[in-house]
Amino acid sequence: GRAESGALGALLANLARTLMMLDRLEEAKPLAERAVDLVGRLTGEDTPDYAGVLLTRADVALAQQHLDDAHALATRADAIMRSKLGDAHPLVRRAELTLANIDAARGVADAAQRLDALAVELLKAPPLLRRLAVRSSLWAAEAWWRQGQPDRALRSANAASTAANSLQIAPSERLEIDFWLALSARKTAEASSTLSQLEAALGRDHRRMMALRRLLDSASALPAAGTGSTKRV
Repeated sequence: GRAESGALGALLANLARTLMMLDRLEEAKPLAERAVDLVGRLTGEDTPDYAGVLLTRADVALAQQHLDDAHALATRADAIMRSKLGDAHPLVRRAELTLANIDAARGVADAAQRLDALAVELLKAPPLLRRLAVRSSLWAAEAWWRQGQPDRALRSANAASTAANSLQIAPSERLEIDFWLALSARKTAEASSTLSQLEAALGRDHRRMMALRRLLDSASALPAAGTGSTKRV
């Protein structure tokens, strides 16, 4: 039936997200594309459900570094959510989060501030969305760090840590919080130790793992806290 097929699309999108977290992007992408096709045909292209599967596709595109595709998909999802649910709806924050994260990857200057602000908003959202507050703060920490602002990065990492205390998060996410707390405070030995634990959880070749390793390597060239400028990253 129609409802079952629309539901299948949502199921495929969830499976694509799971595969994405496991860094199996080549498997995630066709599932996300099929979800968009199914939900678009059977539920309608102007529905929040369709916007939701578009965001899954956008997240997969972002993970594959297809930034233009990701931005186009997320912008479309954001427009649908706003037109159907209104600007204040929590699901609009979800679309904004993907857009801000894509903009951070593109080097847009205000992306870090937007991610910090969204983390605060997401803490007021329903439980399923509330967990994204941690992710938003972690992405903000990374964006500030890449801009050469470790103190702002540390503030975002602390926000992630505080939010995590009242939420159920994955052990790997807790380790990533600890990594950012250490890296932002320029405690590179501690950050390296945490990263080794994260590597045991995610695997050495996981894309997220490799990105964090590169950030740590770049930090090793920085002066320690209190020894001078930390603007260069």
